[in-house]
Parts: sequence; structure tokens; C-alpha cells
Amino acid sequence: MIKSTFDIEGGEQMYLFHLAPASAEAVQTAKIKHRLEIACDVSKQGVWEWRGNSQQLIWDKNMFTLFGYEENEIKPSYDFFLEAVHPEDRAFVVESVNKAYQGEIDYDIDFRVQKKCGTYITIKGYGRLDYEEKEPVLVGVNYDISEEKALLHEVNRTNARLASFLQVESVFVVRTDMEGKYTFVNESYRKRFHTEASPVGIGSSSMDNVLAEDHEKVFGIVQDCIQNPGQSFQLALRKRTADQGIRELIWEFICIQDPEDGGYEIQCTGLDITQAVQMDRLLQQKTRELAQLFSLLDSSICFILTDTKGEILAANPFFQHVSQRTESELVGSSLYHLFSKTNGKPLPPLAELLTDGKWQGEFYFQNEKKDALFFLATAIETSSAGSGVDSVMWILHNHTDKRRAEMRLKEYAETLKEKNEALLRFANIISHHIRSQAANLEMIVDAFHENPEAQETYLGFLRDTSTKLNHTIAKLNELLTINANSNKLVPVPLGKIWSSLQQQFESDLNTIGATLHITEESYQGEVQGDPNTLLSIFTELLKNAIAFRKPEHPLHIAISTQQQTEQLLIQIKDNGMGLDTERLKSKLFTMYQTFHANSHDGFGLYMVKALVDSLKGRIALQGKPGEGLDVHLYLPLGRGRGAEKR
Repeated sequence: MIKSTFDIEGGEQMYLFHLAPASAEAVQTAKIKHRLEIACDVSKQGVWEWRGNSQQLIWDKNMFTLFGYEENEIKPSYDFFLEAVHPEDRAFVVESVNKAYQGEIDYDIDFRVQKKCGTYITIKGYGRLDYEEKEPVLVGVNYDISEEKALLHEVNRTNARLASFLQVESVFVVRTDMEGKYTFVNESYRKRFHTEASPVGIGSSSMDNVLAEDHEKVFGIVQDCIQNPGQSFQLALRKRTADQGIRELIWEFICIQDPEDGGYEIQCTGLDITQAVQMDRLLQQKTRELAQLFSLLDSSICFILTDTKGEILAANPFFQHVSQRTESELVGSSLYHLFSKTNGKPLPPLAELLTDGKWQGEFYFQNEKKDALFFLATAIETSSAGSGVDSVMWILHNHTDKRRAEMRLKEYAETLKEKNEALLRFANIISHHIRSQAANLEMIVDAFHENPEAQETYLGFLRDTSTKLNHTIAKLNELLTINANSNKLVPVPLGKIWSSLQQQFESDLNTIGATLHITEESYQGEVQGDPNTLLSIFTELLKNAIAFRKPEHPLHIAISTQQQTEQLLIQIKDNGMGLDTERLKSKLFTMYQTFHANSHDGFGLYMVKALVDSLKGRIALQGKPGEGLDVHLYLPLGRGRGAEKR
């Protein structure tokens, strides 16, 4: 601003003020500040200032968004910030802030904070001390690195599994040059397929032990790989083993480029699925045999005579026996009161049913004992001599046994199909993931040889990852065998289960000051199941309750039961961290899903759901962040004490 002075009549002075244009330096500073704000918005970085002497914390709008709040919803303070920091990280954050404010270090840390919605994210924080103000000011930026942390965790876990996968006898990894000659084979593959006639080694042909009928398929998929580098292709083929047996394999082919010489190779990862294929063929064979057996069985034949409105005029003795009704009870009653179509719909009027004077279909019927019976029915219009149609003859073939056998067969077939599909999915998962893991292991081995002084470190890493991988393989094996006892369900008194749980968790609960309350009524309950499976379910749920308790509050777990018509509701409720079950409902029972910062392998709820399914039950979760979790288990009532109460 510039002031000008002018003399006017009478000796007085007049002052004029006018604004001077902004300097080029001020304009440039404003532009830089504006662009910095845009850059922070785009990169989702929050900017903050901490004035330690006056205890003043200043946030920009991105910091509010980072913590899940609207800009005017809260007033930021140091205490509010520390309350949001994960309890396990709080001391580290306080120490880092203090040292940075004293000028001892630059502020550069990773830590976890809880957003308004209750979920935790991992934040990267950078800061530096500014001495140009009246008091020192710690200025910095924060941004969310949760996805990067999760990705790094997944990469490390994947690398850990690879070393053990390569030792599994049914997992194969090979690479060939563009002429089909081996440049790398893992030990499992060499042991399975090496013979003197068809050697497996560097430089030998990869096609020697492939069955001749599959050669054309291999050549075709190799051409696809060459034309689409980096894209994977799957192929099922057969190879002859060292003992002259034939194995069914699933292979994944991919054309990769050598980073050193720029040349291309075909990398193949495979899994032996011979057992799954044999089980599928056995299922098809048994289905054909059963169909042939059914064709040889004669159905028992029943006869009923009705009028044109469906009133029964006569019934042969065999139908009386099957229906468990006397002739006097049947004659005069309506056919419509006895039968319905197998889809549950009532029979239409006979005039509509007998469109061409006859009808064929299936009837469903319940006898006096409420047994479900099935009949193949043929209806034919009949008449007395010289008169029109006045009755209908019903010929009923009782094929209840056949239908029951078909339903059992269908149930067995679906069970076997599910197991086969699970095995094939497991095979595809391994085949898909092992490609990148092979490259990572190769890199670790190279580093191991290039850094002799660090070999102890690498050996320690391999031991640690081997332990983790054994745990993962054990979980996967448990998944594959989870239905083994599903057809051996027996009445199980829950009192024994609760006593085992209290004994098992007594020490852990006392250590953390937690309480477990089981209602007296719950000790009287009985379900149809397998004791070991039930114990595994409740053990996993109690472990979760203990693992995800609130550190600042004592843990309380309550177990109660409520008997319903055909099932028992078992409710397990805690006051822990809780979950947003409504938002996460599509992920709750999915493998490798974790919902808390201290979650482990992501198997827990998936395993519980699979175990509950094997008992023909169901599970539901209700909860909100910070309000605990309510688990509802619905299991079939036992056929002992529980059945008597019905």
C-alpha cells in the first residue's frame, strides 16, 4: 500500500492510499502453495503442524479425510491423535515425536491408527523441524500405506510357501528353451519322470515322456504362449512315469523373457491330479452300474378305479397295503385327498388332466405313518358297455425304493463332486501361484550364493518360512479332509464340550482377567454331530474372542442355548473389538480374509464355516466395531435327549 500527500486550500493536507500490485515473488509463492495443495489432494497426503510449546496441532482437510472425519466434525489435538494410534504403537509414536521436536531425529515412521469407523489403517509419516517461527514447529505429511503393507505381507507369505511347495512330490516346475529342451527341472519332477530311455535333465527333450496322443495339444499351447508372452495358458495332459505308469497332470504354461540375455523360455508349473481324475471316472462307472441295476427291478403295481370326478370306486389289496388304509376307508374318498404331483402342486380336474383320454406322470403320497411314497401313474378313461366315459382306471407303479436310491445316489454324487471340485480348485490355486514363487525362490538362492557372509540370515529366514508354510499346509489339508466324519454324526451332550472348553482355556482366561459364563440350560443341550468337530468350532471361536479383545476392558464371553423346532441355537457373545458384519458380510467366511491389525492367517472363520457345514448346520455373525461380536450357531438337535424334548 502507498500513501500520497496533497496540500489543499486553508493549509490542510489530503492523503490518498492506493494498493500496489503484488510483487512477482509473492505471486510465485502463491502459485507454488496452490500447486502444493493440488499435489497433496491428488496423492491423498495430509499436511500437519505440531507446536509443542503451545500444545497446538493443526491439520489440513486431507488429514481429516485420512482419519474418516468431516473437516469441521472434530478439533484436532495431540491427545485425540494419540488416542487414535494403535495401543501397541503408541509409545513408539510418542518417543518419535518428542525426539523429532527436540531436533534429535527427522520424523520418519510407520504406525497404525483407528479411523472413525473402527477399522485400522497403517500410516507413513514424514516430518521436519522448522525454526523460523517464534517457537519450533514440527511440520509433516501423513498418507495411507495399508495396501502397500498388505501387498508386502502377501508377497512374503507367498515366498514362504514356495520353498515347501517345491518339495511336495506332486508339484512340478520346469523351464524349456524354444526348442523344447529342459533348462531347469525341480527335484520332484526329475524323481517322478526320469528314466534311462527318457532322461530328464538339462538339455534333454521335454516331449519324450508325453503320451503321443497329447503331443499336438502341447505344440498348440506352446504356440499360444509364444504369440502372447507373459500370458498364462492351462492344459491337462498325460505323462509316463519312471515306473511306466501314466499320470494325469494340470500344467500352466507361460512364455517369459530372460532379463540377462533377452532370450525367451517356456516356464511350466504342474500338479498331479491323477487321484481326482480316477475318482471322477469311478463315480461315472458306479452311476452306470446303478442305472443298469434299476432297469432290472420290477415295480410293484397298484390299481385304483375312480369316477370322472376323482372319487375312488375300488382299490386292489396291494394299494390298501401300501396306503395302510382299509377298503372301506378308501372307497368313497377323493383321489385328490391322497395324491399330489411331486412338485407339490395339487392335481388339476380330471377333464384337464386327461386331455387325450389318458395321462402319465408321477404322484407323491404319504401313508398313515407319514412315509413319503412315489408312484409312476398311468390314467386311462374307461366306460361301461354301450355308455360314455364313466370311470378312470389308475395303474400305479410303486417306485419309492428307486426314488430313494436315486436321491441317495444324487447326494453321494454331489458330495463326491464337491470334493473333486475342491481338489481341482486346490490344484489350480497351487498351479496359478507357484509361477511367481519359483522366480522368487531362484532369486533367494542366487542371493544366498552371492552373499556368503549372510548365509546364516538366509538360513534363519528359510527355517521361519518353513514353519509358517507347514502351518498353512496343515490348514489346507484339514480343509480337504473336513467332511471325513460328516456321515458319522451321533448325539453329543454339550455339557462335555463346555467342560472341555473351560478346562482348556482356564489358564489363558485367568492370565488376561477374562470371564467365561455358560448358562445352566446350555449344559443340558444335545446336538447331532461329531465331538471333535464341535470342540474345534468352539475352540476357534474362543481363540478369536481372546485374540480380538479390547486391551482397555476385561473380556467377557457368554454362551447360551435356545432350543428350536428342529435345531439348537447356540449363542456366543463377547465384548471385544467387534466387526462391521453388515459391511463385511460377503467376506466374513472367505479364505485369507483378516479384519483386525493383529489377525493371523485368515483361516479362522473360513474353517469354522466349513466345520459347521459338515455338521449340516449354519452360522451367522452380528456385530459393530467396538461393540463386540455375537455368534449364532444353528445345529441339528440330537436324536437322544434333544429329540425327546421335541
